[in-house]
Amino acid sequence: THLLAERQASGNPIRCAVIGAGKFGGGLIVQLAQCPGIEAAVVADIDTERARAVFASCGLGERVVMADSAAAIVDAISAGRLAITADPLLAAASDAVDVIVDATGVPEAGALHAVTAIDAGHHIVMVNVEADVTVGAALRRRADAAGVVYTLVDGDQPGSGSAVSAAPSRSSTNNKDIAVDRFMMVSKFPMWELKVDRECSM
Repeated sequence: THLLAERQASGNPIRCAVIGAGKFGGGLIVQLAQCPGIEAAVVADIDTERARAVFASCGLGERVVMADSAAAIVDAISAGRLAITADPLLAAASDAVDVIVDATGVPEAGALHAVTAIDAGHHIVMVNVEADVTVGAALRRRADAAGVVYTLVDGDQPGSGSAVSAAPSRSSTNNKDIAVDRFMMVSKFPMWELKVDRECSM
């Protein structure tokens, strides 16, 4: 769409941190690789080789670097690279990303990742239904208080008829000024179709 095309042309894509490179997370990473204007800039997985393999499968292997610190993630993205880390909290708190996607399926982990992301001023897309049914209401209240978006996917498996809304991008000049490119991801078996809905500011 034209909004994502503009972001691509300006060299300022929406940068996502995807936590969990399994079936859902891996499919999302591959689909984002085909969408100009948005990218999986950081992938966190305890199996870093699995994350590396996902990037390699979509032709991005040469851009990947390992990152074991917050500074390393920032440096990688600033250099136009894609970062892989084994530490999901580094991804969730990184100043270099706009939105966090938790696709772990572990409720305790998802809750911790979401709290870390929200407290860092990031929007969170919760694929982790196990976390949402446990503490989702509290996470939503915390996000509302912080002025960020907490949103779900409707169905946590690729190919289920569903929708994801609210994909954000934070201004690089002021963390309190959040420019939001709202988008909708509509599941299209077996991949995801990404559509820009509208642009607004918070």
